[in-house]
Amino acid sequence: MTAEIQREAKQALRNTTGFWLVKPKVSLTEITGLDTIVSGNYIRMNPGEGKAQREFIALDRAPILEDYSNGLYIDIVADRLGSVSRGSKIYFREIPVGEVLDYELAEAQNGVIIKVRIEPRYAHLVKESSRFWNASGVSIKGSLTGFSVHTESLTALIAGGIAFYTPDTDSIDIVSNDTSFKLHSDFDNAKVGIAVTISSESAIDLEEGVTEVKYDAFKIGVVKKLSYQKTGENVIADIMFDPRAAELLKTGTKFWLDTPTLFLTDFSGLKSLRRAMLPHEIPGLLSP
Repeated sequence: MTAEIQREAKQALRNTTGFWLVKPKVSLTEITGLDTIVSGNYIRMNPGEGKAQREFIALDRAPILEDYSNGLYIDIVADRLGSVSRGSKIYFREIPVGEVLDYELAEAQNGVIIKVRIEPRYAHLVKESSRFWNASGVSIKGSLTGFSVHTESLTALIAGGIAFYTPDTDSIDIVSNDTSFKLHSDFDNAKVGIAVTISSESAIDLEEGVTEVKYDAFKIGVVKKLSYQKTGENVIADIMFDPRAAELLKTGTKFWLDTPTLFLTDFSGLKSLRRAMLPHEIPGLLSP
């Protein structure tokens, strides 16, 4: 097709200039081009630089216009895209702090690169130690000793999303634009959280990777490792807590072992048949 460009815009026609068709689009994550409902579809241009040019190949969609002065732009590398799409939100403590701009296959075609923009006021939350995970859908894991179900939020469940956690947001580490991070499949695989050590007199009913820590019936942590003190008197349980449970971990916090009782005449007890559920008291120390 041939288009007539006003003389004043002649200098904008360069070999890096881009043209694309604007039309209405409605999805779970974005609504764009609604003005075309009244005016009809139209072609939009993004001025470029370089050599003068008069013939162009239209882009299949709007390009990413990265304004490095308006936020932090980073790449998240994933094995697969999953339900993440353009417009999917980036969450920090369940608060949307950014969004997915675009995605593309890695050069070796062995993964996906997800382009992300973090809003300026939240850019300081991203550090080199930050860990990202796919917050889309519901993660269900189980064994003979119990099941765990995790989802970030209803919005992420429906529209897809990515969450991240930074161990120390007060760190002075500065992340620059185009820094790459790995996307983990879920919260557990990201291995994020607050490490706490608890001393117990016995390891009975405690199991690595299975024993859960609960607060008001909600899972807030899991026992990652069991070891014995050098004196051999006590067992040390290394527990990883969900970052959102940080305010519960204070001096004086008490933990106890909750072992379910199962009667042959009451099969409803099977619902609580799990390995020990940490927080009757376990005397010992709590040290982050």
